[in-house]
Formats: sequence, structure tokens, C-alpha cells
Amino acid sequence: MTSRLLAAALLFLGTTYAQRSTDSIARDKRTGSEAAGSWFVSVQELRVPPSAAKQFVKANRLIAKRDWAKASESLRKGLAIYPNYAAAYNNLGAVYSRMGKSGEARRALQQAIALDDRLAAAYVNLGRICFLDKDYPGAESFLTKATSLESAANPDELFLLAYAQLSDHHLDDALQTSRQAHQAGFSQHGFLHLVAANAYEQQNRIAESISELQLYLSEEPNGRQAEKVSRALVLLKSRSANSNVLNSR
Repeated sequence: MTSRLLAAALLFLGTTYAQRSTDSIARDKRTGSEAAGSWFVSVQELRVPPSAAKQFVKANRLIAKRDWAKASESLRKGLAIYPNYAAAYNNLGAVYSRMGKSGEARRALQQAIALDDRLAAAYVNLGRICFLDKDYPGAESFLTKATSLESAANPDELFLLAYAQLSDHHLDDALQTSRQAHQAGFSQHGFLHLVAANAYEQQNRIAESISELQLYLSEEPNGRQAEKVSRALVLLKSRSANSNVLNSR
């Protein structure tokens, strides 16, 4: 019962964080481009013809406004002129994902990787798509590759990786990813405590699972999953108490 409560909370959070790019526009500090949750990257390159560059710059502005349809149109026009641009294919894939065109998004992102196999953003975006499709092995593979190329830019990326690892029963990896987020000093990473709690419970490390749930509630006392987590905590404490009674006999 406890694991089902935590699994329900994690699935809700996982889907939310995989989709949250539609909810806010944030500045990508590494590239200076406008980014919407998952990674959009700067489309600036000296070799780009001016006519293509004009379309890519226009697409950046449209991405910032969340005008996905017009952004995709500008990116396609630019790529028709200059088709060897990995960053533009990445952005096109991310835009298609926002439009619900998963197949086209995958194809654009795979093309980005074919042009630049070290473009971490493309792996992150492919990982998000796999996550939303509940393809957790695929999500784990792509997100692991992304973090091997560049340190995670935000806790959402690490949460999706940790959740995928948990779903694939790579419990030690999920715990390590959770710790990595804490060590990185991200300001909002309470949801990773739920991944750790679930992993510890599956390893029958109940005291550590309880500790992780308590940490989550201390950081997210009014979170949307707080009620489920509180119920799971009560059940785990009862389970621990019963175990202690049996062991004392």
C-alpha cells in the first residue's frame, strides 16, 4: 500500500515536470536564449547564411511567446536554407513536442544528434518524450547521456532521470541521482526525496525511507502530493513499529 501511494505521487509529479515546459518561459543562462522548460538552445553560428539566420532569430522570439506553430514554420524555413544546423533541429524537435507531434519531434531531435552527437539538449528533449510515453528505459538512456555531456541545469532533469531509474529498478542509481541533486544545491528539489523514499522502501530500508518522507514534508508542507505522502508516512511508521515489536520477541 505504501509503495502504491508513493508511486501515485511520483507518477503525477513526473508527468507534471516532464510537461512543465508549457507552463513557464525561463532564461537559459548557458546560451542566453529563451528556454521553455526543456532545452531550447541558441541558434547562432557564423556559417549560417543571413537569410537562414533571420528565420532562426524570428523563431527564438516566437518560442519566447510560446507561439509554437509559427516558430516551427520559421525553423523549417531556416533549415531549408541551411540544413546542417543541429541547434535548430533541437529547437524544432522541442517545438513539435509542445505541439503534441511526438513522432516529428523524435525525428527532428535524432537529426540534431546526427549532426552533433554531443548536443546535450537534444538528449534531454528525447528523454522527456520517452518519459511522457512511459518508455522509462529510453528516458534513462537519453537522460544519462545528457548528464554525461553536461551537468544538469535544473532539478527537473535529475528528477526525471531518477524516476526512470527507479521505474527500471536501478535503485542504487536512483538514490545516487537524488543525492546528486541535493549536492548540486538546487533550491527546489523536494520531489527527489520521494524517489529516494520509494527506493529505500523497495530495499527494505524503512528508517531511511521514513526520513526521506519527513524531509519532503518539511520542504513541501503544502505541496499537492503532501496528503498522499503523509498517509504513506503513517503506514511506514506503523510498519516499522510492528517490525520492532516482532524483533523484540
